[in-house]
Amino acid sequence: MTTIISTSFRSRLKDANREVAAIEDDASFEDQDAFAEHWFEKIDAIEESDYVDGAGEHGIFSSGMLTQAAQFADDTKFWGISIGLGMIDYNGKYPQYDLGKFETSMGELIADGSRFISKIWWNALTEHRGPKLSDVILEAVNEQDRVVIAIPAVIYPMIRDDIEALIPMEADHADKDQEMDNFAEVKKYLRFVGPDLEETVHPEFLDCVMPWDKNLLSKVVPGARTNGARRMAFLLEKVCDVIGTDPADDFDSLWDALSSNEPAVYSYDVSAPTSGEATKYARLEDEEAIEIIKREYYTRCHGSPVRIARLMRNDGYHMTKDRVEELMAAPTPKKKSKPKGTNGSNGTGRKKKAPAKKKTAGGRRKRATAAASTDETDGAEAAA
Repeated sequence: MTTIISTSFRSRLKDANREVAAIEDDASFEDQDAFAEHWFEKIDAIEESDYVDGAGEHGIFSSGMLTQAAQFADDTKFWGISIGLGMIDYNGKYPQYDLGKFETSMGELIADGSRFISKIWWNALTEHRGPKLSDVILEAVNEQDRVVIAIPAVIYPMIRDDIEALIPMEADHADKDQEMDNFAEVKKYLRFVGPDLEETVHPEFLDCVMPWDKNLLSKVVPGARTNGARRMAFLLEKVCDVIGTDPADDFDSLWDALSSNEPAVYSYDVSAPTSGEATKYARLEDEEAIEIIKREYYTRCHGSPVRIARLMRNDGYHMTKDRVEELMAAPTPKKKSKPKGTNGSNGTGRKKKAPAKKKTAGGRRKRATAAASTDETDGAEAAA
């Protein structure tokens, strides 16, 4: 069997009948410790009777993660790295939470003069709630399961202390030989997949880092850029049959699959909602979606496609970050011109007023320029 460990943002619709731990948009804390204490109190105050399934209708795993999990074998175990709860099990039960706009920028919660340090937050979170990432890995290895950590390099610094606890201490001690043997066993089962990990992981883990080439991957396992690490985990499952072998063997098998002149193409279909979700999200036509984004979300989310997509999904719209980016980059449609009138009229039978004259800085009057024929560039294009 295989255990997949990946990121899992909280972006599902909330169950209004159950409690939700939330952070207000105007929240601010003196330092990281004060925020952690406040957050743990909110989480701990939720009764277990109000917990939701990790993968349920109002679950902790994002809807995108659910559709991707459906691509793997039925016996594959999924764990999520959640910035609000720590390690979360696909099949577990958890309190609902909502960090709102701070889910991807928690440093904004801390007052000026104090830094938010992600690895300190993660260590406090896993100490308070458990389990440790290293414990999840060891449990899987003890069951002789392959463990695939599918993350971008930007996530590794947050979990660094947790996962590097697996590495034996350098100093000599009575149990060092046993620790070295245990770590060698871990490396037989542990694999890292994701962009730029070779430059980020501890040198002791380098053997476990699998090849990465986003262009080759897109040909072999087509899909969205944002799920690249999980698509590589999917490919690893398809082409690496033997579990508990030398990491170099899996590396070679993956590279052969990626670089073949006539590569096999594997279907990773995440375009459709999972069973039971088709009616929960409203699909919008492009023009309607652009209008709603500009009117209700663009300013509120500071133009961030990630935040816009997350809030729209929370509000019941079928939306992804990639589609938001496409809509924001699309040219602004031209307005239909009004029918021209005759004899100086404006089409209503009334005489048009003469255009007002504008005064220049030098005191001379200047003829008014003709109105532009297209709309002004919207905020999304200006941001781009």
